[in-house]
Amino acid sequence: MKKNIFALIALCFFITAAQAGKPATCTPWQPGMIILNDQSILKGDISYDYGHDLVMHRADGKTKTFTTRQVHSFSHFDQDTQLLHQYVSLPYAPRRHKQAKAFFETVLQGDISYLRKHNRYRSFDANRPQRLAITAHARMSPHIVCYDYFVYYKQQLFKAKAFNKKVLPLLLAQDQHIKTYIKKQKLRTYDIGDQIVLIEHLNKQAKSTPATAYQSE
Repeated sequence: MKKNIFALIALCFFITAAQAGKPATCTPWQPGMIILNDQSILKGDISYDYGHDLVMHRADGKTKTFTTRQVHSFSHFDQDTQLLHQYVSLPYAPRRHKQAKAFFETVLQGDISYLRKHNRYRSFDANRPQRLAITAHARMSPHIVCYDYFVYYKQQLFKAKAFNKKVLPLLLAQDQHIKTYIKKQKLRTYDIGDQIVLIEHLNKQAKSTPATAYQSE
């Protein structure tokens, strides 16, 4: 009896998934392109399944799914917000003993790149703060709650929350004048917004070229 119940639940799940057409963690279909590891370019409609780190391509009535191992980078244009979203595949080790490639969205691109990745909080509803256990911060932006942020510097990936401990010392080793800029602008280097301000300033100083910001691993 119990096996039959589980089988029925599984069947309902697959029927629902088939009807939906794609997982709930997928972005809407938007025009864009995918650059594969062999440098071939696929243009058409793009949907990113951030729950499973897969990118889907649709063109000429055909849909194909690609993994992080196959893709160098991809982008799609959000017609509602008029923003271009760009992603790159980089080695990532959420657990120290295991490393695999993962997709990261580009926030800033340059000699120092600022990235973000959708975390386990798929959505944020200010009317249901208990879902994320942040009742005291019900007005917190979903861009803060639903994403983890990273710094990509010298082909190394650092968590933004470790900026002061790991990234800032590397930057200061290159230029001690950074301290003066931080003090003058009153930047809080533990804050995501201020980290972005600092990195944007340093990239402008370095006259960085976005085309060389990422290198294939």
